[in-house]
Amino acid sequence: CVCVCVCNYSLHLYVCHFFQAKLLCHLNRSAVYKKRNEAEPCLTECDSALKLDPTNAKALFRRGWAHYMLSDLDSAIIDLKQAKQSDPSVAGEVDGQLQLVAKKQKAIDDRDKRMYAKMFGGVREEAGAKKSESAGTRSRV
Repeated sequence: CVCVCVCNYSLHLYVCHFFQAKLLCHLNRSAVYKKRNEAEPCLTECDSALKLDPTNAKALFRRGWAHYMLSDLDSAIIDLKQAKQSDPSVAGEVDGQLQLVAKKQKAIDDRDKRMYAKMFGGVREEAGAKKSESAGTRSRV
């Protein structure tokens, strides 16, 4: 019985070390990709790390950064907030990244607002011109 327990414990330690090593490899690769501003491979490495440890703050933060870089801002916010919840010691870094996300979202919203104003402004101008034409035609009759 003691031998079986020791063997199971040894196997358990081996498996734990294997997963820890694998997790660290994914985290290290994600850090390199982040440093090189390569968002897509960083995202892939973070996904792999999070399969091993779903609450890993580093992986969540880096995946949030990758989503931000790829303009998937809703996913970035979700990951960043989860990172903050998972490890409150990264709150300052997360809050800084969340400010960047909010800034980017505002820029996108402002751009869209101007684009739609031009689109619908042209429609309004055409409708206004048709109204004035028809009003001018009626007064002549």
